[in-house]
Amino acid sequence: MIELDFLKLKYVFIKSAIFVLLFSILHFIYDLAPIVPFAVIGGVSESVFQHLKLAFYAYLFLLPIEYVLLRKSIENKPSFLYTRLLITLFIPWTELIIWYIAPAIVGAELPLAIELTYSFIVVYIMGILGGILEQSLYGVDFKRNARIVIVLLLGVAIFIFTVFTFVDPWIDVFMLPP
Repeated sequence: MIELDFLKLKYVFIKSAIFVLLFSILHFIYDLAPIVPFAVIGGVSESVFQHLKLAFYAYLFLLPIEYVLLRKSIENKPSFLYTRLLITLFIPWTELIIWYIAPAIVGAELPLAIELTYSFIVVYIMGILGGILEQSLYGVDFKRNARIVIVLLLGVAIFIFTVFTFVDPWIDVFMLPP
């Protein structure tokens, strides 16, 4: 088996490629099999909110994969877990920040081929940024209150991503209030 050192930058690039793959699978999983569980974790539309959900779940699903592959080399399992859960909460907002660089600069809709290429690059960059932050935060002793906040926010995120999969919010990202 290949030795993986999750504290090396090379690992971040590999993890980011897997993140892109998971994101892509989740993007199309509901189209391929339109069942409720896939609606909850996959993209049901091209809305900004659905893409934030895809980023969240793709990064969350990396955690058990990483743990299985790395469990023998993880010295501080609580830090490993809570660092990744914290970054999972951060990833959708990273997507929002990075994705909107092009619209802010270009100001017009991109041709489809360029937009798709840009999208894959954005997702890969998100993974790299998340991985770098995880490496920097690994070893942090998350106190009980911090662990509670992380778990509560994860629960709220899962709740809102699930609810807004089936019912649009009264106001969406970038939509003006009625």
